[in-house]
Formats: sequence, structure tokens, C-alpha cells
Amino acid sequence: MANGWLTLLPKAIFIISLSGTCQPVFHWILVLLVAVSFVTGKLGGIAMYYHERSSVCILVLLLFRVVWGFVGGQQAHFVSFVRGPEQVVHYARSFLIPNAKPYLGHNPLGGWSILAMLAVLFLHAFSSLLPTMTN
Repeated sequence: MANGWLTLLPKAIFIISLSGTCQPVFHWILVLLVAVSFVTGKLGGIAMYYHERSSVCILVLLLFRVVWGFVGGQQAHFVSFVRGPEQVVHYARSFLIPNAKPYLGHNPLGGWSILAMLAVLFLHAFSSLLPTMTN
């Protein structure tokens, strides 16, 4: 048990306290902006003004996250949670093992899902601005 996940706890608390409010603020602003984009897109009409603005805000937020992924803190770096295909396959197979290795932060499969989500959000936000760029 001494080599288990409990030994990571003090380090996890230290990292969480260092990350401060930047990460949760980013996440909740992104959630709010996606909700605003969804609702205003469904309403249409005059609400499309706010839909366009929320799309721009999402793009700015994603740009910030990409920059933050290279120059931010250790836990924010993409290299700290995006792992190679071998580790992803090994992690996926570990679902069958009762005592799988715990991860501090994102697991290998989670890292790739984050990249996929960022890409989909970027494409969606950018594509919602295309009709306004032609006018």
C-alpha cells in the first residue's frame, strides 16, 4: 500500500493548489459559452448575434488553451497528459486488470479525448462563423 496511490496524494494536493483557479475557470467559462452557443443557435433570429459572439469567445478561449498547453505549468503541458499509442492501448487493456495503475491527472485515453474535444470545439466554433464571413 505504501507504493500505491496514497503516496501521490501530497503531490496531487500541491499541484492542485498550484494550478489555482485558472483551470476550473477555463472549464466553466467553456461550458457556459458552449451552452450559450447551443441555446442561441436553436433560437435563431436576433439571438444569432450572441451566437456569433460566443463562437468568437470560444475560439479565443481555445487559442488560450493551446498556448497554455505549451507555455503553462507542468500539468497544463500537452506532453504531460497526451501519451503515445502504445500507452493508450496498454491503458485500454488495463480495464480488464483489477489493480490497474492509477494516474495523477488525465489517463492516456483521456488525454487523446481532450485533444479530440478541443478539435471538435474549434471546428464547430469556426464553422459557425463562416456564414458571417461571407457577408
